[in-house]
Amino acid sequence: MRKNKWLLLLLLAVLIKSLIWLVMTPIFQVPDEPSHFSLIEFMAEFGRRPHPRREVVTPAEVSQVAKIVNFNWQITHPVWQGYSADWRNQLLELPQASRQQVVANEFQSSLKRPPGYYWLAMPVYWFGGSEFLTRFFSVRFINVVIHFLTVWLAFLISKKVFNSANLGFAVAALVGFQPMLSFFSVGVHYDPLAIFLTSLFVYLMAVKKQFPALMISLTGVLVKPDLIILPLVWLGKRFWLGIVGLLALFAFVARPFNALIQGRVTAYDQLIYLLNINEYSEASLLLWQKLSSGQLIADGISYLEITGKMHLAQIFPWYWGTFGWLEAPLPAGVFTAIKVVILVSVLGWIKYIHHHRFPRKMIFWFGFCLLQAALVIANDFQFFTSRGEIYGIQGRYFFPAIIPQMLLLIFGLRQWIEDKVLAYSIFGLSFLLNLVGLITVFRYFGWVW
Repeated sequence: MRKNKWLLLLLLAVLIKSLIWLVMTPIFQVPDEPSHFSLIEFMAEFGRRPHPRREVVTPAEVSQVAKIVNFNWQITHPVWQGYSADWRNQLLELPQASRQQVVANEFQSSLKRPPGYYWLAMPVYWFGGSEFLTRFFSVRFINVVIHFLTVWLAFLISKKVFNSANLGFAVAALVGFQPMLSFFSVGVHYDPLAIFLTSLFVYLMAVKKQFPALMISLTGVLVKPDLIILPLVWLGKRFWLGIVGLLALFAFVARPFNALIQGRVTAYDQLIYLLNINEYSEASLLLWQKLSSGQLIADGISYLEITGKMHLAQIFPWYWGTFGWLEAPLPAGVFTAIKVVILVSVLGWIKYIHHHRFPRKMIFWFGFCLLQAALVIANDFQFFTSRGEIYGIQGRYFFPAIIPQMLLLIFGLRQWIEDKVLAYSIFGLSFLLNLVGLITVFRYFGWVW
Protein backbone atom coordinates (compact mmCIF):
# COMPACT_ATOMS: atom_id res chain seq x y z
CA MET A 1 0.00 0.00 0.00
CA ARG A 2 2.83 2.37 0.89
CA LYS A 3 4.48 1.80 -2.49
CA ASN A 4 1.16 2.48 -4.20
CA LYS A 5 0.96 5.78 -2.33
CA TRP A 6 4.40 6.73 -3.62
CA LEU A 7 3.33 5.90 -7.17
CA LEU A 8 0.16 7.98 -6.80
CA LEU A 9 2.26 10.83 -5.41
CA LEU A 10 4.58 10.60 -8.40
CA LEU A 11 1.71 10.56 -10.90
CA LEU A 12 0.07 13.53 -9.16
CA ALA A 13 3.38 15.42 -9.24
CA VAL A 14 3.77 14.64 -12.95
CA LEU A 15 0.25 15.93 -13.65
CA ILE A 16 0.81 19.16 -11.73
CA LYS A 17 4.20 19.59 -13.37
CA SER A 18 2.65 19.16 -16.81
CA LEU A 19 -0.01 21.78 -16.11
CA ILE A 20 2.70 24.24 -15.07
CA TRP A 21 4.67 23.57 -18.26
CA LEU A 22 1.42 23.94 -20.19
CA VAL A 23 0.79 27.51 -19.06
CA MET A 24 4.48 28.47 -19.08
CA THR A 25 4.95 27.56 -22.76
CA PRO A 26 3.70 30.30 -25.11
CA ILE A 27 1.51 29.63 -28.12
CA PHE A 28 3.38 28.19 -31.13
CA GLN A 29 6.70 27.99 -29.26
CA VAL A 30 6.91 24.20 -29.38
CA PRO A 31 8.61 23.18 -32.65
CA ASP A 32 6.13 22.36 -35.44
CA GLU A 33 3.17 23.22 -33.22
CA PRO A 34 1.69 25.85 -35.59
CA SER A 35 1.59 23.43 -38.51
CA HIS A 36 0.10 20.60 -36.44
CA PHE A 37 -2.63 22.78 -34.96
CA SER A 38 -3.32 24.26 -38.38
CA LEU A 39 -3.88 20.79 -39.78
CA ILE A 40 -6.16 19.82 -36.88
CA GLU A 41 -8.25 22.96 -37.39
CA PHE A 42 -8.50 22.39 -41.13
CA MET A 43 -9.61 18.78 -40.69
CA ALA A 44 -12.09 19.67 -37.93
CA GLU A 45 -13.63 22.57 -39.84
CA PHE A 46 -13.67 21.07 -43.35
CA GLY A 47 -14.13 17.40 -42.51
CA ARG A 48 -11.12 16.29 -44.56
CA ARG A 49 -7.39 16.83 -44.73
CA PRO A 50 -5.91 19.27 -47.26
CA HIS A 51 -4.35 17.82 -50.37
CA PRO A 52 -0.64 17.39 -49.49
CA ARG A 53 0.62 18.97 -52.71
CA ARG A 54 -2.20 21.05 -54.13
CA GLU A 55 -3.48 22.67 -50.92
CA VAL A 56 -0.50 24.12 -49.08
CA VAL A 57 -2.75 26.30 -46.97
CA THR A 58 -3.37 27.40 -43.40
CA PRO A 59 -6.74 28.35 -41.83
CA ALA A 60 -7.04 32.13 -41.79
CA GLU A 61 -7.59 32.11 -38.03
CA VAL A 62 -4.27 30.33 -37.39
CA SER A 63 -2.51 32.75 -39.73
CA GLN A 64 -3.95 35.70 -37.78
CA VAL A 65 -3.03 34.13 -34.44
CA ALA A 66 0.57 33.77 -35.66
CA LYS A 67 0.69 37.52 -36.29
CA ILE A 68 -0.81 38.32 -32.88
CA VAL A 69 1.74 36.18 -31.01
CA ASN A 70 4.60 37.37 -33.25
CA PHE A 71 5.33 33.97 -34.74
CA ASN A 72 7.26 33.99 -38.02
CA TRP A 73 6.44 30.96 -40.19
CA GLN A 74 9.87 31.20 -41.81
CA ILE A 75 11.44 30.19 -38.45
CA THR A 76 13.98 33.00 -38.42
CA HIS A 77 15.98 32.81 -35.20
CA PRO A 78 15.33 33.98 -32.60
CA VAL A 79 11.80 32.70 -33.12
CA TRP A 80 10.54 34.00 -29.77
CA GLN A 81 9.76 37.69 -30.16
CA GLY A 82 7.32 38.13 -27.28
CA TYR A 83 3.58 38.74 -27.51
CA SER A 84 1.77 41.87 -28.54
CA ALA A 85 0.73 43.98 -25.53
CA ASP A 86 -3.01 43.30 -25.96
CA TRP A 87 -2.70 39.81 -27.42
CA ARG A 88 -5.57 38.30 -25.40
CA ASN A 89 -8.04 40.94 -26.56
CA GLN A 90 -6.91 40.47 -30.14
CA LEU A 91 -7.50 36.72 -29.88
CA LEU A 92 -10.99 37.32 -28.49
CA GLU A 93 -11.80 39.56 -31.44
CA LEU A 94 -10.89 37.00 -34.09
CA PRO A 95 -13.84 36.56 -36.47
CA GLN A 96 -15.46 33.12 -36.23
CA ALA A 97 -15.63 32.86 -40.00
CA SER A 98 -11.83 32.86 -40.23
CA ARG A 99 -11.79 29.24 -39.05
CA GLN A 100 -13.40 28.17 -42.32
CA GLN A 101 -11.29 30.36 -44.55
CA VAL A 102 -7.81 29.46 -45.77
CA VAL A 103 -4.76 31.37 -46.92
CA ALA A 104 -1.80 30.13 -48.94
CA ASN A 105 1.22 29.37 -46.76
CA GLU A 106 4.35 27.94 -48.36
CA PHE A 107 5.79 27.26 -44.90
CA GLN A 108 2.91 25.05 -43.78
CA SER A 109 4.36 21.61 -43.04
CA SER A 110 3.03 18.28 -41.75
CA LEU A 111 0.69 17.89 -44.73
CA LYS A 112 2.09 14.45 -45.51
CA ARG A 113 2.08 13.15 -41.95
CA PRO A 114 -0.16 10.15 -41.17
CA PRO A 115 -3.55 11.10 -39.72
CA GLY A 116 -3.73 9.17 -36.44
CA TYR A 117 -2.92 12.03 -34.07
CA TYR A 118 -5.10 14.50 -35.95
CA TRP A 119 -8.07 12.11 -35.82
CA LEU A 120 -7.62 11.89 -32.05
CA ALA A 121 -7.36 15.67 -31.66
CA MET A 122 -10.40 16.63 -33.77
CA PRO A 123 -13.12 15.76 -31.19
CA VAL A 124 -11.19 17.59 -28.48
CA TYR A 125 -10.88 20.60 -30.78
CA TRP A 126 -14.68 20.61 -31.22
CA PHE A 127 -15.11 20.35 -27.45
CA GLY A 128 -13.05 23.51 -27.02
CA GLY A 129 -15.87 25.71 -28.29
CA SER A 130 -15.67 28.96 -30.18
CA GLU A 131 -12.71 30.77 -28.58
CA PHE A 132 -9.25 30.09 -29.95
CA LEU A 133 -7.55 29.81 -26.54
CA THR A 134 -9.94 27.15 -25.23
CA ARG A 135 -9.66 25.11 -28.41
CA PHE A 136 -5.88 25.44 -28.53
CA PHE A 137 -5.26 24.51 -24.90
CA SER A 138 -7.83 21.72 -25.05
CA VAL A 139 -5.82 20.16 -27.86
CA ARG A 140 -2.61 20.72 -25.93
CA PHE A 141 -4.15 18.96 -22.90
CA ILE A 142 -4.45 15.73 -24.91
CA ASN A 143 -0.70 15.31 -24.63
CA VAL A 144 -0.76 16.04 -20.90
CA VAL A 145 -3.02 13.00 -20.48
CA ILE A 146 -0.94 10.90 -22.88
CA HIS A 147 2.26 11.79 -21.01
CA PHE A 148 0.60 10.85 -17.71
CA LEU A 149 -0.27 7.42 -19.11
CA THR A 150 3.26 6.99 -20.48
CA VAL A 151 4.72 7.57 -17.02
CA TRP A 152 2.35 4.95 -15.61
CA LEU A 153 3.50 2.50 -18.30
CA ALA A 154 7.12 3.30 -17.40
CA PHE A 155 6.39 2.09 -13.87
CA LEU A 156 4.65 -1.09 -15.02
CA ILE A 157 7.37 -2.00 -17.53
CA SER A 158 10.33 -1.38 -15.25
CA LYS A 159 8.65 -3.06 -12.27
CA LYS A 160 8.26 -6.20 -14.37
CA VAL A 161 11.77 -6.05 -15.80
CA PHE A 162 13.50 -5.51 -12.45
CA ASN A 163 10.88 -7.24 -10.29
CA SER A 164 11.15 -4.18 -8.05
CA ALA A 165 8.57 -1.49 -7.36
CA ASN A 166 11.37 0.78 -6.19
CA LEU A 167 13.12 0.64 -9.55
CA GLY A 168 9.79 0.96 -11.32
CA PHE A 169 9.32 4.17 -9.38
CA ALA A 170 12.82 5.35 -10.37
CA VAL A 171 12.30 4.78 -14.12
CA ALA A 172 8.85 6.42 -13.97
CA ALA A 173 10.40 9.46 -12.27
CA LEU A 174 13.08 9.75 -14.94
CA VAL A 175 10.47 9.62 -17.71
CA GLY A 176 7.99 11.86 -15.91
CA PHE A 177 10.44 14.65 -15.11
CA GLN A 178 12.72 14.52 -18.17
CA PRO A 179 12.82 18.26 -19.07
CA MET A 180 12.70 18.08 -22.86
CA LEU A 181 9.97 15.44 -22.81
CA SER A 182 8.04 17.59 -20.33
CA PHE A 183 8.29 20.50 -22.77
CA PHE A 184 7.19 18.55 -25.83
CA SER A 185 4.41 16.81 -23.93
CA VAL A 186 2.48 20.06 -23.53
CA GLY A 187 2.63 21.05 -27.20
CA VAL A 188 0.36 20.26 -30.13
CA HIS A 189 2.39 17.45 -31.64
CA TYR A 190 2.10 13.77 -32.53
CA ASP A 191 5.34 12.76 -30.79
CA PRO A 192 3.82 12.15 -27.31
CA LEU A 193 1.24 9.80 -28.86
CA ALA A 194 4.01 7.98 -30.75
CA ILE A 195 5.96 7.63 -27.48
CA PHE A 196 2.89 6.28 -25.68
CA LEU A 197 2.09 3.74 -28.41
CA THR A 198 5.70 2.57 -28.48
CA SER A 199 5.69 2.23 -24.69
CA LEU A 200 2.40 0.32 -24.76
CA PHE A 201 3.79 -1.95 -27.47
CA VAL A 202 6.92 -2.87 -25.51
CA TYR A 203 4.82 -3.41 -22.38
CA LEU A 204 2.52 -5.81 -24.23
CA MET A 205 5.54 -7.60 -25.64
CA ALA A 206 7.01 -7.86 -22.13
CA VAL A 207 3.83 -9.47 -20.77
CA LYS A 208 3.59 -11.68 -23.89
CA LYS A 209 0.32 -10.27 -25.23
CA GLN A 210 1.22 -10.85 -28.85
CA PHE A 211 -2.01 -10.02 -30.66
CA PRO A 212 -2.70 -6.73 -28.79
CA ALA A 213 0.95 -5.80 -29.39
CA LEU A 214 0.50 -6.37 -33.12
CA MET A 215 -2.61 -4.17 -33.18
CA ILE A 216 -0.78 -1.38 -31.34
CA SER A 217 2.20 -1.66 -33.69
CA LEU A 218 -0.06 -1.25 -36.72
CA THR A 219 -1.82 1.69 -35.07
CA GLY A 220 1.56 3.32 -34.53
CA VAL A 221 2.18 3.38 -38.27
CA LEU A 222 -0.87 5.67 -38.56
CA VAL A 223 0.73 8.14 -36.15
CA LYS A 224 4.41 8.36 -37.10
CA PRO A 225 6.25 6.77 -40.05
CA ASP A 226 9.20 5.76 -37.86
CA LEU A 227 6.96 3.37 -35.94
CA ILE A 228 7.19 0.96 -38.86
CA ILE A 229 9.84 -0.66 -36.66
CA LEU A 230 7.16 -1.88 -34.23
CA PRO A 231 5.57 -4.53 -36.47
CA LEU A 232 9.10 -5.56 -37.48
CA VAL A 233 10.09 -6.00 -33.82
CA TRP A 234 6.88 -8.00 -33.33
CA LEU A 235 8.18 -10.51 -35.88
CA GLY A 236 10.91 -11.52 -33.41
CA LYS A 237 13.41 -13.89 -35.00
CA ARG A 238 11.92 -13.13 -38.43
CA PHE A 239 12.87 -9.48 -38.00
CA TRP A 240 15.53 -9.41 -40.72
CA LEU A 241 13.29 -11.28 -43.13
CA GLY A 242 10.64 -8.63 -42.50
CA ILE A 243 13.08 -5.79 -43.20
CA VAL A 244 14.28 -7.29 -46.48
CA GLY A 245 10.72 -8.06 -47.53
CA LEU A 246 9.43 -4.55 -46.78
CA LEU A 247 12.40 -2.87 -48.47
CA ALA A 248 11.92 -4.98 -51.57
CA LEU A 249 8.16 -4.41 -51.64
CA PHE A 250 8.34 -0.64 -51.18
CA ALA A 251 11.16 -0.27 -53.68
CA PHE A 252 9.13 -2.27 -56.20
CA VAL A 253 6.03 -0.07 -55.82
CA ALA A 254 7.97 3.22 -55.68
CA ARG A 255 7.61 4.15 -59.32
CA PRO A 256 4.00 3.00 -59.78
CA PHE A 257 2.88 4.93 -56.69
CA ASN A 258 4.88 7.96 -57.72
CA ALA A 259 3.02 7.90 -61.04
CA LEU A 260 -0.31 7.62 -59.22
CA ILE A 261 0.26 10.61 -56.98
CA GLN A 262 1.21 12.74 -59.95
CA GLY A 263 -2.27 12.09 -61.29
CA ARG A 264 -5.57 13.49 -60.10
CA VAL A 265 -7.08 10.46 -58.38
CA THR A 266 -7.83 11.63 -54.83
CA ALA A 267 -8.51 8.11 -53.54
CA TYR A 268 -4.95 7.05 -54.34
CA ASP A 269 -3.57 10.14 -52.60
CA GLN A 270 -5.54 9.40 -49.44
CA LEU A 271 -4.35 5.78 -49.34
CA ILE A 272 -0.72 6.64 -50.06
CA TYR A 273 -0.44 9.22 -47.30
CA LEU A 274 -2.61 7.28 -44.86
CA LEU A 275 -0.12 4.41 -44.91
CA ASN A 276 3.05 6.45 -45.61
CA ILE A 277 3.58 4.40 -48.76
CA ASN A 278 5.22 7.21 -50.66
CA GLU A 279 7.75 7.96 -47.92
CA TYR A 280 8.62 4.30 -47.35
CA SER A 281 8.92 3.56 -51.07
CA GLU A 282 11.22 6.51 -51.77
CA ALA A 283 13.57 5.51 -48.94
CA SER A 284 13.57 1.85 -49.96
CA LEU A 285 14.24 2.61 -53.62
CA LEU A 286 17.12 4.91 -52.67
CA LEU A 287 18.67 2.21 -50.49
CA TRP A 288 18.55 -0.41 -53.26
CA GLN A 289 20.01 2.08 -55.75
CA LYS A 290 22.88 2.91 -53.41
CA LEU A 291 23.55 -0.77 -52.75
CA SER A 292 23.50 -1.72 -56.43
CA SER A 293 25.76 1.18 -57.43
CA GLY A 294 28.23 0.55 -54.61
CA GLN A 295 27.79 4.12 -53.35
CA LEU A 296 26.30 3.29 -49.94
CA ILE A 297 29.59 2.97 -48.06
CA ALA A 298 31.14 6.04 -49.70
CA ASP A 299 28.03 8.11 -48.96
CA GLY A 300 28.03 6.82 -45.38
CA ILE A 301 31.63 7.91 -44.83
CA SER A 302 30.90 11.31 -46.36
CA TYR A 303 27.84 11.66 -44.12
CA LEU A 304 29.83 10.92 -40.97
CA GLU A 305 32.65 13.27 -41.96
CA ILE A 306 30.29 16.18 -42.64
CA THR A 307 27.68 15.71 -39.91
CA GLY A 308 29.45 13.69 -37.20
CA LYS A 309 30.83 16.55 -35.09
CA MET A 310 27.60 18.53 -35.44
CA HIS A 311 25.48 15.61 -34.23
CA LEU A 312 27.80 14.95 -31.30
CA ALA A 313 27.50 18.58 -30.24
CA GLN A 314 23.73 18.91 -30.71
CA ILE A 315 21.96 15.65 -29.91
CA PHE A 316 22.77 15.47 -26.19
CA PRO A 317 21.59 18.98 -25.19
CA TRP A 318 18.64 18.73 -27.58
CA TYR A 319 17.65 15.45 -25.91
CA TRP A 320 17.77 16.68 -22.32
CA GLY A 321 16.63 20.26 -22.64
CA THR A 322 16.90 22.99 -25.26
CA PHE A 323 13.57 24.77 -25.24
CA GLY A 324 11.56 26.91 -27.60
CA TRP A 325 12.62 26.39 -31.19
CA LEU A 326 15.92 24.95 -29.88
CA GLU A 327 17.00 28.34 -28.55
CA ALA A 328 17.02 28.05 -24.73
CA PRO A 329 19.32 25.30 -23.38
CA LEU A 330 19.67 24.16 -19.81
CA PRO A 331 22.73 25.57 -18.01
CA ALA A 332 25.96 23.94 -19.20
CA GLY A 333 26.71 22.61 -15.72
CA VAL A 334 23.49 20.60 -15.78
CA PHE A 335 24.55 18.79 -18.95
CA THR A 336 27.89 18.00 -17.31
CA ALA A 337 26.15 16.57 -14.24
CA ILE A 338 23.93 14.38 -16.43
CA LYS A 339 27.00 13.06 -18.27
CA VAL A 340 28.57 12.12 -14.92
CA VAL A 341 25.46 10.13 -13.96
CA ILE A 342 25.50 8.37 -17.33
CA LEU A 343 29.20 7.57 -16.90
CA VAL A 344 28.51 6.01 -13.49
CA SER A 345 25.80 3.88 -15.11
CA VAL A 346 28.15 2.78 -17.90
CA LEU A 347 30.74 1.77 -15.30
CA GLY A 348 28.03 -0.17 -13.52
CA TRP A 349 27.31 -2.06 -16.73
CA ILE A 350 31.01 -2.85 -17.16
CA LYS A 351 31.16 -4.06 -13.56
CA TYR A 352 28.18 -6.38 -14.04
CA ILE A 353 29.38 -7.82 -17.35
CA HIS A 354 32.87 -8.35 -15.89
CA HIS A 355 31.53 -10.40 -12.96
CA HIS A 356 28.72 -12.12 -14.84
CA ARG A 357 27.98 -11.65 -18.52
CA PHE A 358 25.59 -9.52 -20.54
CA PRO A 359 22.21 -9.82 -18.77
CA ARG A 360 19.79 -11.76 -20.96
CA LYS A 361 16.76 -9.92 -19.64
CA MET A 362 18.20 -6.64 -20.96
CA ILE A 363 18.97 -7.87 -24.50
CA PHE A 364 15.53 -6.87 -25.84
CA TRP A 365 15.69 -3.39 -24.31
CA PHE A 366 19.26 -2.78 -25.43
CA GLY A 367 18.46 -3.99 -28.93
CA PHE A 368 15.31 -1.88 -29.12
CA CYS A 369 17.28 1.27 -28.23
CA LEU A 370 19.89 0.49 -30.87
CA LEU A 371 17.26 -0.22 -33.50
CA GLN A 372 15.31 2.96 -32.84
CA ALA A 373 18.50 5.04 -32.84
CA ALA A 374 19.64 3.40 -36.09
CA LEU A 375 16.33 4.33 -37.70
CA VAL A 376 16.69 7.97 -36.65
CA ILE A 377 20.21 8.12 -38.09
CA ALA A 378 19.09 6.30 -41.25
CA ASN A 379 16.34 8.87 -41.81
CA ASP A 380 18.84 11.69 -41.53
CA PHE A 381 21.29 9.88 -43.79
CA GLN A 382 18.54 9.32 -46.38
CA PHE A 383 17.76 13.04 -46.39
CA PHE A 384 21.46 13.88 -46.72
CA THR A 385 22.24 11.47 -49.54
CA SER A 386 19.07 12.16 -51.54
CA ARG A 387 19.10 15.96 -51.33
CA GLY A 388 22.67 16.84 -50.49
CA GLU A 389 21.46 18.84 -47.48
CA ILE A 390 21.92 18.54 -43.73
CA TYR A 391 18.59 18.14 -41.94
CA GLY A 392 19.88 17.45 -38.45
CA ILE A 393 18.93 15.07 -35.65
CA GLN A 394 16.93 16.51 -32.79
CA GLY A 395 17.27 14.69 -29.49
CA ARG A 396 13.51 14.24 -29.24
CA TYR A 397 13.62 11.90 -32.22
CA PHE A 398 14.94 9.26 -29.78
CA PHE A 399 12.02 9.70 -27.35
CA PRO A 400 9.91 6.76 -28.60
CA ALA A 401 12.49 4.54 -26.88
CA ILE A 402 12.77 6.66 -23.73
CA ILE A 403 11.50 3.96 -21.37
CA PRO A 404 14.02 1.36 -22.62
CA GLN A 405 16.71 4.05 -22.45
CA MET A 406 15.93 4.81 -18.81
CA LEU A 407 15.80 1.09 -18.02
CA LEU A 408 19.38 0.79 -19.24
CA LEU A 409 20.43 3.83 -17.19
CA ILE A 410 18.89 2.45 -14.01
CA PHE A 411 20.36 -1.02 -14.55
CA GLY A 412 23.86 0.44 -14.50
CA LEU A 413 23.21 2.68 -11.50
CA ARG A 414 21.77 -0.16 -9.40
CA GLN A 415 25.16 -1.89 -9.51
CA TRP A 416 26.38 0.81 -7.12
CA ILE A 417 23.30 1.89 -5.16
CA GLU A 418 20.70 -0.08 -3.20
CA ASP A 419 17.28 -0.10 -4.90
CA LYS A 420 15.34 1.90 -2.34
CA VAL A 421 18.03 4.57 -1.99
CA LEU A 422 18.34 4.75 -5.76
CA ALA A 423 14.58 5.22 -6.18
CA TYR A 424 14.38 8.14 -3.76
CA SER A 425 17.58 9.69 -5.09
CA ILE A 426 16.38 9.50 -8.69
CA PHE A 427 13.04 11.02 -7.74
CA GLY A 428 14.73 13.96 -6.01
CA LEU A 429 17.28 14.56 -8.74
CA SER A 430 14.71 14.22 -11.54
CA PHE A 431 12.38 16.66 -9.78
CA LEU A 432 15.26 19.12 -9.36
CA LEU A 433 16.27 18.72 -13.01
CA ASN A 434 12.72 19.45 -14.12
CA LEU A 435 12.61 22.51 -11.88
CA VAL A 436 15.80 23.81 -13.52
CA GLY A 437 14.10 23.26 -16.87
CA LEU A 438 11.08 25.28 -15.77
CA ILE A 439 13.31 28.09 -14.54
CA THR A 440 15.13 28.06 -17.91
CA VAL A 441 11.80 28.31 -19.73
CA PHE A 442 10.63 31.14 -17.48
CA ARG A 443 13.86 33.08 -17.93
CA TYR A 444 13.56 32.73 -21.71
CA PHE A 445 9.85 33.32 -22.27
CA GLY A 446 8.92 35.24 -19.14
CA TRP A 447 5.34 35.27 -17.81
CA VAL A 448 3.10 36.02 -20.77
CA TRP A 449 -0.24 35.95 -18.97
